Amino acid sequence: MENKGLRRKLILTCGLSATGKSHWAENFILSLVKNENPVFLDFDKVRENTWGARAKNLKPEEHLFKNEITRFEVKKAFVLGAEAVVLNMVMPSKKFHQEPFIEMVRDTERILTGI
Repeated sequence: MENKGLRRKLILTCGLSATGKSHWAENFILSLVKNENPVFLDFDKVRENTWGARAKNLKPEEHLFKNEITRFEVKKAFVLGAEAVVLNMVMPSKKFHQEPFIEMVRDTERILTGI
């Protein structure tokens, strides 16, 4: 029996705001993985769904929670059958964006390996 967990992909598009990440991800990357039941997650939209209009003005403690929300959305997509998740986000700082993201990927990988 094939282990589908090893075939799953988490594809990250990141960069500065207004540089075309979303356009590139939705119009090119998703077409590359179209046969893998892909899910496109935009980090800004995930935040807006949780906090509404104040999503861009979060308190420091809420920034930790936004990372958990993103982690949950990625895990949910894989558990519901996606073999590829394209995550679009701005990650300007190492401490508050890049390091939490890497930990989220490691945590998600541990969970998917157990499924």
